[in-house]
Amino acid sequence: MITEKPGWVRHEGMQIFSIDIQAGGLRFATGGGDHKVRIWNMKSVGRDSENDASTSRLLATLRDHFGSVNCVRWAKHGRFLASGSDDQVILIHERKPGSGTTEFGSGEPPDVENWKVTMTLRGHTADVVDLNWSPDDLTLASGSLDNTIHIWNITNGICTAVLRGHSSLVKGVTWDPIGSFIASQSDDKTVIIWRTNDWSLAHRTEGHWSKSELGHRLTDAELDEIKRSRYGDVRGRQANVAESPAQLLLEAVCAKQSANRKGTSNVEQNQISGKASIEPSVVAEFDSKDNLS
Repeated sequence: MITEKPGWVRHEGMQIFSIDIQAGGLRFATGGGDHKVRIWNMKSVGRDSENDASTSRLLATLRDHFGSVNCVRWAKHGRFLASGSDDQVILIHERKPGSGTTEFGSGEPPDVENWKVTMTLRGHTADVVDLNWSPDDLTLASGSLDNTIHIWNITNGICTAVLRGHSSLVKGVTWDPIGSFIASQSDDKTVIIWRTNDWSLAHRTEGHWSKSELGHRLTDAELDEIKRSRYGDVRGRQANVAESPAQLLLEAVCAKQSANRKGTSNVEQNQISGKASIEPSVVAEFDSKDNLS
């Protein structure tokens, strides 16, 4: 493994709280204690280009948050960048044609790229600390210090569900690779698995890596049975556990507990338009072969 520590990645002397690399490896984004999101040129990382003056390192500085930026997450298609902040707001950024501007009096050169906020998501009542895109990029999950997980429809900016199952700060959220489940972690020392078809609670672990049925190692026979029950023979091939090992394991746990234990959830269905505001903008055509300027 070759490690690099680019000294030019800075947030005005403030802490860097989050980093994420765009699909395709053209850019990476950082969020910091200076309330800013910065988008960097991935081509500038490496010994060959470290001192290459012709390569722009900083592509854009996004100054739309009013609190520390705790999380930045690229959509899997690379078109959108989501950011969550201490200001309780989630912003969706998108690149627009042309070059960007700069903050008056900052002394910084104009941005190489023009990134604008295309959607503002409001609903959390405390700091937003984690974000995660669904496998199809149509839905965004957010975790907050208000103890909740919000589910956002990115096509219209509406919060479609609020998941209330944790008794303390929600520090992490992630999607199952197939999109059937969401997992959330909290300061209450639990991990909750949620079903995405109805946002019900599928499983809860008590304690960090405490002994539980999630620690049960599946036998080959058990794994084969789960594959058959889930996929049958319609695919004409054996199911590949690599498609979603977490999902297969979860289904085993749920099957063993379904006889006498059913998780309950307090899910608020919320389609009030005031929960999210969509900034008026002309959506640019997305070029999957996006190149840096």
